[in-house]
Amino acid sequence: IEELVLGMTSAIDMRLRIYESALLNTRSFLQAAGAPDRSQFRHYVESLELRRKYPGVLGIGYVPRIMARDLHNHVRSVRSEGFK
Repeated sequence: IEELVLGMTSAIDMRLRIYESALLNTRSFLQAAGAPDRSQFRHYVESLELRRKYPGVLGIGYVPRIMARDLHNHVRSVRSEGFK
């Protein structure tokens, strides 16, 4: 039973390292791209091929920090893209 537990632990560890890799790659993308627009980030995430390379991952999101003084302009910009 100890071998079974070690095998399962190893499999879980490997899966978590794969997911960590996706997140580290995304951090690198954001550092290089600065603040990507919606289209740029969608293209990046599509290039990751999540379903094939990262089974179990449902998605990767990006939420920009919006300062209070910029909120009105941000809301107006997002609404202009067709979002409520």
